[in-house]
Amino acid sequence: MGAAGPGHRREYTAEVPFGTDGKGLGEGRTKRAAEQMAAREALSALGALDKLPQADEVLEAVAAHESKR
Repeated sequence: MGAAGPGHRREYTAEVPFGTDGKGLGEGRTKRAAEQMAAREALSALGALDKLPQADEVLEAVAAHESKR
């Protein structure tokens, strides 16, 4: 996880390593967005996703899951 820029315009980066040399990279305005992008990229590279979901689809799925708790 990395961060750059001033506090009011912070940009975060995240990396999800997998296998021996694979990784998913993500960037976003929040840590969560960067982590989600990196996870989607890693899953896509592994062939676990037919298509990369849009960010709002991921957030809706997370919200639905959290509301069931």
